[in-house]
Amino acid sequence: MADSFKTIGKSGGTDENGLSRITVPWYVDSIDQVWSVGRDAVEGLPAMSRTFTQLGNGHFKVNVTHEGYSDDDKEEGNTGEEATTTWNVDFDFSEEPIEAHHNLEEIKKRYGGTVVEGKVEFPEKLPTNSRSRSGLRTSSNGSNDKNPLFGVETYILLKARISKRYTTEEIPADVSRTMGRIIRTIPNAPEDLASMDWGDRDWMIQPPKVEFKGEVRVITQEYLLSPPGGWPEGVHEFIER
Repeated sequence: MADSFKTIGKSGGTDENGLSRITVPWYVDSIDQVWSVGRDAVEGLPAMSRTFTQLGNGHFKVNVTHEGYSDDDKEEGNTGEEATTTWNVDFDFSEEPIEAHHNLEEIKKRYGGTVVEGKVEFPEKLPTNSRSRSGLRTSSNGSNDKNPLFGVETYILLKARISKRYTTEEIPADVSRTMGRIIRTIPNAPEDLASMDWGDRDWMIQPPKVEFKGEVRVITQEYLLSPPGGWPEGVHEFIER
């Protein structure tokens, strides 16, 4: 057997963000050769990682993985932020303390809430002449009516996070300056995403995640939806960088 040679069985592909990957199998005679084979680029993709397995005859099979922009994608212009961006929206509900509700004063007034040692408590019966709201309907209630907020300590808040993922060969220069900035609309979002109605909420730009894949940078930029009423004005000024 030769000292080392490639074998058939290459595998790979290109993901939705334009990052190409090729895994090339090699056979070598000794453990020291495991680290030296497959160092040259394949289709323009540098070698990024390798795994190996010892075979029954004592030789080794080495899988060398190459990642980056392929030569073809570079020539055809299928690289960079504009060509490789994908979007994702995650919705969730979280249980928040009633004290954090943006309309707390109105709720206290409507349902007779009082603050006891920093916690809002509601009486078992609605106050006289209070008006409770159920869905879009409003009804008058006497003092004998059961208070729907009696014993309630939390409320459900809708949350959302928008993620933008793309590849590029250079980290954008403004990344460190935009972290924590408050914006009303998501830059360059798809039309259907940009047209979604978020009411009086806005977005905070989160610190990005940057992965290095050879000469390619995989960047994930996220935007965090504010509570109702928007993020407090000037909140980004209190972020320590």
